[in-house]
Amino acid sequence: MSGIDFLDQLRTDIEDFELSGYKMYNYEGYDYFILEEDNIAPDSITVKINGIPTTSFTFDESTGELTLTIGSGIVTGDSIVVRYTYYANYSDTLLKKYIKVALSRIAFYYPKNIEIVDISGNDFYLGESDLTGIPEVSNGTYGLVELIAQILIKPDWSSYRVLDIAITFKDKLSKEDRISKLINNVKTGSSGIGIFDNLPKAIETE
Repeated sequence: MSGIDFLDQLRTDIEDFELSGYKMYNYEGYDYFILEEDNIAPDSITVKINGIPTTSFTFDESTGELTLTIGSGIVTGDSIVVRYTYYANYSDTLLKKYIKVALSRIAFYYPKNIEIVDISGNDFYLGESDLTGIPEVSNGTYGLVELIAQILIKPDWSSYRVLDIAITFKDKLSKEDRISKLINNVKTGSSGIGIFDNLPKAIETE
């Protein structure tokens, strides 16, 4: 399962659902517009001028500014329609940072067994180092990475779930202690290389 896109599943599990945005403008001589919503997915943006799709625009995720780069061929009064997807709480960029931190936590606990090969774009995976036999992300590894990301994002939750794996914390712990307890539980219940494949379907901590 190499190159899994974590974002859609992670958003579902932390209840950050997709919303749709729509703006309509009449061209008045300036080439930029502000999309007010936060956490817009840049790749979701589509623009039509007088009903004809165009890719001649740029979008600044930090400011919400959409700039037309079409040059000539657009005149005052032309209709511009912009459609896009956005999220209530978290941008793609922020979620990728949480996933990167989750991967780093696993690498910290398994410094000789785990090598983070690539954390670019939407693809996150663990690669094979000289001491491990895990060439790609398994279901268990994916579950562990996402559970850690959920703990980082939602430290006040007592229960977490991803795919068919669930964990419940009965005690009050910091997020770092929760992550440590989760990973150590998995390590204890493992039989060596490929340990993440054996991630329990349900874990309860005292």
